[in-house]
Amino acid sequence: MPLICLASIRIEEVKAFAESKKFTMPFAPDPHRRVFSLYATQNIPRNVITGSDGKIIFQSTGYNEQEFKELETLFSHKSK
Repeated sequence: MPLICLASIRIEEVKAFAESKKFTMPFAPDPHRRVFSLYATQNIPRNVITGSDGKIIFQSTGYNEQEFKELETLFSHKSK
């Protein structure tokens, strides 16, 4: 299951942010929120998981450490 993090900033800023946080997942710049606007109009951070058909199967807003850990576990199992 591929994971892509959208960022509402330019590619240079995305790279610097990801490196500073030591993130290893891929980031895609979306400074004009074109992709973001397909799924929402406000609230960042927003977590959206879509199926292979593009339909939303999970979404939440904000950051919750427990939820994030559960999503990490889900993705690590799906990628094996």
